[in-house]
Amino acid sequence: MSTVQFEGRSIPVAAGATVLEALLAGGIEATHSCKAGACGSCMMRATEGAIPARAQSGLKDSWKAQGYFLPCVCVPESDLSIAAVGSDAQRAASIAGLERLSADVIRVRILCEEPMLFHRVSS
Repeated sequence: MSTVQFEGRSIPVAAGATVLEALLAGGIEATHSCKAGACGSCMMRATEGAIPARAQSGLKDSWKAQGYFLPCVCVPESDLSIAAVGSDAQRAASIAGLERLSADVIRVRILCEEPMLFHRVSS
């Protein structure tokens, strides 16, 4: 069993469990969606410890070098210290434009008060 250090808490990770599963079981409200490594909404950064290659699959090399990983597919092999990437999931924004592209598709342009980190994760 390994342990994850997150926001001053020590959270045990059961054998075969992912970091995301451990965080959720530990009462941490970690952002997530697909739980399969496809959407990237759960991305975090390891500040200490070894990240399994599968947990960085599809990420840019520069992000891998900075310790970014997908906790939903990360089954740690040793202890990790991790940090949230940011709060890009919730930002103050306003609708800057609406454009009807077809009968059932509308393009929405959103103006955020702060820049957002966008990343693309391929499975």
